[in-house]
Amino acid sequence: MECLAGVEPGAVHGRLGRHRTHRLLRLSFSRLDRTQSGAVGTRRKECTVTSLQEPAVRGLRGGPTEFLVVRLGTGEDFTSRLREEFVASGARAGSIVSAIGSFAEIVYGEGFYHDNGSLDMRQVVRSGQPFETGALSGHLGFTDSGDPISHVHGLFAQPDGRIFGGHVFEAKVLLTIELTLALPSSVAWTMQPHNPEAHVPMSIPRKAFLPCSAS
Repeated sequence: MECLAGVEPGAVHGRLGRHRTHRLLRLSFSRLDRTQSGAVGTRRKECTVTSLQEPAVRGLRGGPTEFLVVRLGTGEDFTSRLREEFVASGARAGSIVSAIGSFAEIVYGEGFYHDNGSLDMRQVVRSGQPFETGALSGHLGFTDSGDPISHVHGLFAQPDGRIFGGHVFEAKVLLTIELTLALPSSVAWTMQPHNPEAHVPMSIPRKAFLPCSAS
């Protein structure tokens, strides 16, 4: 396998201001595969999985991939701004590559089990202190109805050094968040109903992203 990569300036999205500086870099990848006859050609895998109940979801390869760099300012809503920038990019799938900064308020989810063994999630609100970002990771895509949606998890540090985290619903920026997103051109994330196996009963309907070809 040989990978060929090149970086070039891309387009600029959104308003440019003190807290809204953006730049796209395009990173192109080519995958060369040898066929049964010995010839070498480029191959792009397609999405063939239709149900998340299957034991595994086949991976997808392809490019080019663009990187969107965004700076969020004091008081901005992290989730809303994240989705706004994703929609403006025109991509069908996005992944958080890196995110550093601080939050003034975080609404996140903690998973827990009921007495009957079913899995559920409770919302927790943290505020009144500066929370430094230890890690943020997640994906962006669309629902079946075409609405943008994100699935983000995070770890955050309190002033006393204790760590908390979980599924991020909302977060308000304290000073700034420096964010980098990867936007693959040939992949689409679509939020679909997720029915886990019977040994993981759920108290509420669950959904999860399914990767598919963007073509």
